[in-house]
Amino acid sequence: MRILAWVVLVTLFSGATAIPAPSRIAVLDFENNGTFQYDYLSEAIADMLVTELSKHEALLLLNRDALRSQTASTPAKAIQVTKALTPDRIVMGSFVNLGRVIRLDARVVEVATGQFLPGSGVSARADHLDQMDLAVAELANKLSTVLVRSHLPENTSRERGQLELRLDDDRATFLLINGVRVMPNRKGTVICDILAGAHQIQLFLPERGYGGSIIAETTVQVRGGYRTHLIYRNHRFYEQKITPIPVTADPVLPDFDPLEIREAMRPADFTALLAVLENEPFERNRLNILEDASTHNYYTVDQVIDILETFVHSTNRVMACKMVYPQIVDKGNFFKVYNSFVHASDRAEIREWVKTFEAEHH
Repeated sequence: MRILAWVVLVTLFSGATAIPAPSRIAVLDFENNGTFQYDYLSEAIADMLVTELSKHEALLLLNRDALRSQTASTPAKAIQVTKALTPDRIVMGSFVNLGRVIRLDARVVEVATGQFLPGSGVSARADHLDQMDLAVAELANKLSTVLVRSHLPENTSRERGQLELRLDDDRATFLLINGVRVMPNRKGTVICDILAGAHQIQLFLPERGYGGSIIAETTVQVRGGYRTHLIYRNHRFYEQKITPIPVTADPVLPDFDPLEIREAMRPADFTALLAVLENEPFERNRLNILEDASTHNYYTVDQVIDILETFVHSTNRVMACKMVYPQIVDKGNFFKVYNSFVHASDRAEIREWVKTFEAEHH
């Protein structure tokens, strides 16, 4: 099969002068906010989460033997019970059986500041107990993105380099760089013009209709003026070589426009927006507020999930989702949004609407 070569001109933020050492992560037992017969899930969820997060080479998961039966409701308590392990970050969470679904919530404590890591609140849902492993895998995908991206120091250099990634895999996958989807779902090679520094590379495999999982992840250092070559083969990323950027131009992906630089709402501003939405008693008025806010603001997928949680009625939730979709900065992560909809018909409607929207705007 002929390998296709593309140049994708994107500005992708994150990065640093060097790839930092793996972040030390402690995972506490999940707190059961429901009836006692589900207490056994507290350790089980935490153990499964450690297994999933351990797949990411940028994360060092600490031994949980000393953390059995340890939960925490505040950052201070979390830091106290994990002090002997000297973690950099602590994952604390809870779960509750709501009848139709079991909901899992997690947040990350930054030990250095004693505060929750901004934007680290994530959630997942399981329709039945036998789907708990899928829900934990989804939670791990969300947490790993937050943990890895936050671990990369801010890039202060304006030097640029190139990243060449070859996917030697016939499956339909999404390639994400720093959470941004940068190539179509096909085997081939992508060449990115990118800021020098450290960058998060992920390969996402959609499955089971609306779900999916990160099947490979790495953090790579891009040098200014050089091209770093990566290949995905046999379920792993391998760094092959670093070469000077060639003088001759590479073919450009037809009909591909450079991504517009868009920044999501800052945490403080987004918290203020959520407060306004939650304090408005009528959902119709909430939609009007959201429409006004979306005129000049952009959102991450995780922010969109928080917005949708403020709408109880499924019809309004669908309308809100369509309203904010054009303003999402990391559409490669949109698969996470489908779990915000209980009814399969709503998920199908959103999926078809997104397909139509993307076809009309690309």
